[in-house]
Amino acid sequence: MHLLSLILFFIILILSLFSIAFGLPGTFFIFIDALIYGWLTHFSKITATMLIILFILAIISEGLDFVSALYGAKRFGSSKRGIWLSLIGGFVCSIIMAPFFFGIGALIGGFIGVFLGGLLGGLWETKKLNKAYNIGLGAFLGRVIGSTLKVFIGFAMIIWIAMKLI
Repeated sequence: MHLLSLILFFIILILSLFSIAFGLPGTFFIFIDALIYGWLTHFSKITATMLIILFILAIISEGLDFVSALYGAKRFGSSKRGIWLSLIGGFVCSIIMAPFFFGIGALIGGFIGVFLGGLLGGLWETKKLNKAYNIGLGAFLGRVIGSTLKVFIGFAMIIWIAMKLI
């Protein structure tokens, strides 16, 4: 029974990592999975200290994902309005595209939405398509960087957990 629960635990960890691609807070899913496993095993290998560090890493990764899109849009000349439109566009398009391509549409929609939101915000502010395009591109690149960082942190969390358990 212990082997089966360990296999299920690692399957959930891997699915949590993949959930990041869909714009979900996968690093928090990794933390919750580790918390449940630690609780079920009386925190014998996954300790309270480790859980605190995993929680901090989850917060950092989600923050980096959020801030990088903001920074990308700001770096390319967006105002607060353009940044908000970029974030809202990413969220809305993720939801709209979620049913397509076996769920991968949420990831695609998130990237497209961030770009379109930045583009619309840039057009609203500058009335210049070239400048607006650059703002949308900056928001898109920031989102790509943030998502990539979040995947790396999630992967590092899983490796650390696996090293503790194996």
